Amino acid sequence: MRCNEAVLLNLFHVFYFRIERGSFIATHDIRSMYLHVSLHREAWQYFGFTITNVAGIMEHYCFIVVPFGYCNATALMACLLRPIEIHLHSLSVDVSYYVDDGGNIGVSLSRCSTYQQYTFFVMSCSAWQIATEKTVYPSQIVRYLGFIINTVEMRITAPARKIAKLQLDIDEIIVAGNSGSPVPCRQTASILGTNAHLLSSHGEILKIVSRESQHLLGTAVVAAGWNAHMVISPRMVEELKMCKVYLESHNGRPIRYESRQTTILKPAHKTYLLEGWDPKDDARELITMVSDASATTAFVYQADTFNIVAEFPFNDNEKQTSSTLRELSAIFKLLTSDEKFLKENRGRMVLWLTDSQSLCHIMRRGSRVRQLQEMVLKIFELQHKWDVRIFCFWSERSDENLSIADMGSKKTSTDEWSLDNESYSQVLSRFSVVPTIDAFAAPDNTKCERFFSKWPETNTAGVNFFSQIIDPTEILYVCPPISCISRAWRTISKINGLTSIMVVPYWRSHAFFADFLEKDQFKSCIKSYFIFDANFTSKSESCLFNGSTKFATLAMLITVDNTN
Repeated sequence: MRCNEAVLLNLFHVFYFRIERGSFIATHDIRSMYLHVSLHREAWQYFGFTITNVAGIMEHYCFIVVPFGYCNATALMACLLRPIEIHLHSLSVDVSYYVDDGGNIGVSLSRCSTYQQYTFFVMSCSAWQIATEKTVYPSQIVRYLGFIINTVEMRITAPARKIAKLQLDIDEIIVAGNSGSPVPCRQTASILGTNAHLLSSHGEILKIVSRESQHLLGTAVVAAGWNAHMVISPRMVEELKMCKVYLESHNGRPIRYESRQTTILKPAHKTYLLEGWDPKDDARELITMVSDASATTAFVYQADTFNIVAEFPFNDNEKQTSSTLRELSAIFKLLTSDEKFLKENRGRMVLWLTDSQSLCHIMRRGSRVRQLQEMVLKIFELQHKWDVRIFCFWSERSDENLSIADMGSKKTSTDEWSLDNESYSQVLSRFSVVPTIDAFAAPDNTKCERFFSKWPETNTAGVNFFSQIIDPTEILYVCPPISCISRAWRTISKINGLTSIMVVPYWRSHAFFADFLEKDQFKSCIKSYFIFDANFTSKSESCLFNGSTKFATLAMLITVDNTN
């Protein structure tokens, strides 16, 4: 195996996207996984090390099993587990491994127990040992890969001990910053690494309150290497103080499957399905604001009545700033100038429609531009103080109905890929069925006249396939991102009478493959299938299939019949 060999791991988001409300989860750990694998005698010479004993004499040793830290260890373990996963998936056992951490998911206690017991049996037959002291038997509240998963509340939280430890580490940095003492770059990197890990439980707010830290760390490491020290700026100290607060107040992110139908603009009778509201916010009343910042004035309207809530002329200095900063100022000025507005809307969600794509992006991720980042932090401080939550949505300037558009289209999506036309023609020719809607597409790669997009886009038939009400008379073409395959399968399999063509990579070791099988056979709703080498194309440099990539692909013709 090569040191640069890529390996596909079942990351945490792949696991929790398979969770359904009320399901049961069981976890286990492979005991001393690396030590199960012996090294060939010819390789021993490359795994030597020395220690100095208590007598001061240097002693020489070598590993005869795979040691921790070997660059290919993760890929090696994944390859060894792949046949086991293929076997378990062929029997519809829902199991997923992240290196030595395994997890089973079942819709009921008995099913999850069966999955776990059979997984243990197969692992023992394969000479792997299970660490029984670390085993968690089926439960609706479990800890897996450092997070607590609650399938009743459909929520992911970080353990309190981890939060407390990170807050103490942040305090050390803050004290050093206030005293003007430099800190090791590795110390800051450790904090930012833990912070990034907590995105699954806290959301993107942690990105916003760590912008300055990331920038200063990157600058210091590029200039002097990882063993250098870095100076803590006052701005970094302020961000870290906010981070400490949000670590507690935002701990507990929902597993977002439910969608909520919301009328955005009553006069235009516009209704959108907005996915992912926090369950604890379901009772919140939603209001919609619309803002526009010209070169001289910011206007803010309440969408359901189109009454002007506020009008803010810009001073000479503000007129010289960027359009993005002026759009941010519209939000900030309303929050700081109209306390009555804040009191009346305490506890509400505010959907903020704007024609600035940059505003939507910055309100989600922050900005490295100092003025913009300072403004964003002030807005979030006010949101936290008044318990008002603002969600920014983009709308086309020319659209009188202010249809919602892309929140993140400035960044090229890693999921913007598709079959090339020749491969797609092969699929249609094989099944003799012509789809009417492309379930996962963008304007430049859709295979049908109508399509559902990841983000709202011009000419889209709907935003987010999972938020749509599907007419069973339609014929869907479903070629989803890898992380959405299981969810897409479960969605279409619940629509009685629906016909679909589903195209996925032929990766038998991936967790999603278990969805298609029953007793080592494809499920009865799969009326026809074939495996072929398909070309996948993408114009995105960040996409796995950038350019053109060919590999084994599974195409399935699916007809759902839930009458029995």
